[in-house]
Amino acid sequence: MEHTQNRPIRRGVYALILSAGCLTQCACSKNNSNDWFRFGKESPKEQPAKQAEQQTAQDQPQSETPSSEPPTDAQTTNEPEPIAEVEQPTQSSNETRPSAAEINVEEIVQLYRRLHVEMDQPNRSQLIVELLNDEREQVKLLGFELASRDLSAGTTLSAEAANAAIDLLHDPLPTIRVGAARLINRLALPDAMTLLTDTLNKEQDASVAEALLRGIERWPNENAKESVLRWYQSSTTARAAAANAAWQIADLGLWDTTEHESQIQSVYRSIPDDQLTQSDLRLIAATGTTSDINRLIGLARNSEYAKQSEAANALAFTPLGVDPLINLASTHPNFAPAAAKAIDRHRLNPNGIRQIALLDWPTTQARTETLIQLCEKLDHDQLTTTIRLTQTDNTINDALAIRLLNRLIAGAQTVSPRSAPGVALLAQLELKNLRPDRALEAISLLPDSGLDPDTALRVNNTSAVSHILLGEFDHADQLTQSPQNWFEALQLQSDINAQLKIASAIQTRSFELTEDQQETLDTLLAQAQSSTTETP
Repeated sequence: MEHTQNRPIRRGVYALILSAGCLTQCACSKNNSNDWFRFGKESPKEQPAKQAEQQTAQDQPQSETPSSEPPTDAQTTNEPEPIAEVEQPTQSSNETRPSAAEINVEEIVQLYRRLHVEMDQPNRSQLIVELLNDEREQVKLLGFELASRDLSAGTTLSAEAANAAIDLLHDPLPTIRVGAARLINRLALPDAMTLLTDTLNKEQDASVAEALLRGIERWPNENAKESVLRWYQSSTTARAAAANAAWQIADLGLWDTTEHESQIQSVYRSIPDDQLTQSDLRLIAATGTTSDINRLIGLARNSEYAKQSEAANALAFTPLGVDPLINLASTHPNFAPAAAKAIDRHRLNPNGIRQIALLDWPTTQARTETLIQLCEKLDHDQLTTTIRLTQTDNTINDALAIRLLNRLIAGAQTVSPRSAPGVALLAQLELKNLRPDRALEAISLLPDSGLDPDTALRVNNTSAVSHILLGEFDHADQLTQSPQNWFEALQLQSDINAQLKIASAIQTRSFELTEDQQETLDTLLAQAQSSTTETP
């Protein structure tokens, strides 16, 4: 039984087909709900009837004319009334209905396109299968077009559509093979890499090879190397796509240095500078000799070269490009991102990141985001060393340093001794920015033992000063007997009343003060006494 939801669509489709005047058969079988959208095709049930009609027409003499007598009442009443009928010009008896080959395919394609819009998702997928299985080139191409449209809209195609595309990889027409390769690439089938590779190894048409190479670019593999190299060496339209695939294979380190790289070098060495693609430039970086790299450096330094930025980005893929990029970025901030890529690939250590931090950048946000991304790849020891280096020359401010070091304590219940130096540095920076509570929170995660002497001393002093700033003088006494910590707190504190409390606490303790410390203390106390005397 037909689904009720399809009836309005079918009636609309009938109207479209009849108004276009291009319908030969539109079977609507109750047993097969797929027959109703096979425009321009004859139903299998109608083929014998049509053949008999054609045979009868052929058996009639050429001179015999059809009878002009009107039908009798019996004839009229015995014949079934047609479901729908369109007035057509009078035809002679030897004229037969136009065959499927005579149908205007363009009109049929337009009808299918409009029908696709009217259908729900399951029927759309089934329609695409029918289109791909059609014998007409334009109809198959429409199937690829509609499949691409559905995929762009987030629609999932059926397995039957995928199987139809796989079968069309071997179609005699190059245009159909191109469409099949592109669709398989977009579908990302589990065996897409094998399918596209095996097909590429047999393909001779450049346009089809170009589509297949797009898939190899996505799934580079060992078995595709020979075919990729063959098309890269060709002078066809597929060479650019082969360059992209060759670069992806090079990035995975799959090219044999003795067998393939010399052939690759001979290709890009023969290409003029202004015709090198981005993948050619990257292949130079990945497979080139010193002279090739020097060519790339020259292109990156040439401000008149149209692809200067692409050449600079290509340099990031070779260790020989790190220092040239750092030098280039030191005078041209726009090349700082390329220099950062080179550091990321070949010199990801505290000194390398410090070099990036020292550069001028196009925007502060780009600089900050890049430093965060690079530092996230460091282990805890390297991160701590990086922050110390950049704090020395003030290339990373406290806010960014704190943000980076918070990674050491994020979600942690305790911190290992190996991470302790970084956590101690974090606590110092929090204290420096007058957040003693956060400093003590970081210190609380450190183990009670196992710290190296320098880290243990810094933790103790930071904790003592934090307690003083919080007014917890008894806790501070348990941690230190040095007046230095008290005067450090005095200098950090900006509130005058809080300063006087600290000064009074120092006065009550039996510290041996230096002359400078005593002078600072006397000055504060005198100011407090003067303020009290002047108050009415």
